[in-house]
Amino acid sequence: LTGWQYRKSHEIQGSPAGAVTDYQVRIKAHYSSVAFSPVWNSGIIATGTAEDTARNILIDGNYLYAVSHTGKKLVIYDISDPNAPVQKSLTDTVYNNIDIRKSGNYLFVSNQDGVDVWDVTDPTAPSLVKHVSLGGYVHGMFLSGNFLYCCQHILNKFVILDVTDPTNPVTRGSLSGTTYFHGCHDVYVEGNYAYVTNYLAGTGEYGFVVVDVTDKDNPSVVAYAGENHKNSHVWKVGNYYYVGSHEPDAGLRIYDVTDPTSPSYVGQFFTEEGTSFGYSIAQYN
Repeated sequence: LTGWQYRKSHEIQGSPAGAVTDYQVRIKAHYSSVAFSPVWNSGIIATGTAEDTARNILIDGNYLYAVSHTGKKLVIYDISDPNAPVQKSLTDTVYNNIDIRKSGNYLFVSNQDGVDVWDVTDPTAPSLVKHVSLGGYVHGMFLSGNFLYCCQHILNKFVILDVTDPTNPVTRGSLSGTTYFHGCHDVYVEGNYAYVTNYLAGTGEYGFVVVDVTDKDNPSVVAYAGENHKNSHVWKVGNYYYVGSHEPDAGLRIYDVTDPTSPSYVGQFFTEEGTSFGYSIAQYN
């Protein structure tokens, strides 16, 4: 991973004249395998082959879990000493992996057919306990309580899984269609609302959608913003959502959700380099 840190005042394009914000943001961007080759060669985050990279990484306690896409691998590192990580296992997976979430001793890994559940009680020997087929790629996921919220970017679909029993997830409600879920990419859940981003939204379609998930069997779209905004990763700070994009000229989009039922687009932020904010955004204190 690579990233930048900024701490300064900066004008947000699209905001009221003269408006500025103080911020400290670190952006984790997903690049091509070539850019990661030095990391692979160093053996620090090895996930499969020299042509592949860690698609997503999750740290829980003294362990780092990573999955790769092309190489179809799950790797676990002991990072008790961050300066000397120790690989505990490197496991082949059946499918191309994308995202990763953890609950107790179980990992949920999204892939080209749905979600895999791995038992990682023994980090030296993770075992696949369940494959949940959802008929196509699952991209971003969000775990909240006993529910796993999934984005299916190719199927243009938002799905809720009940993972009360992690070894036997049950599909609950879902929503689909291009108006509100075209390229359903990522999701962030807080309270009774799921905030969904879509990376293929075009004219008459929305890149930022609010879904009421109070009834897990019958979720409903309650609001939307960002027509024609092709959005990717999403992160919330206070009453604002910060949203990345695959587009090189999109920067970081900002949405105000003070009222979740009436979100508003605030504007865009660009680095001095003018680069996009890519796939992954995280907040560091």
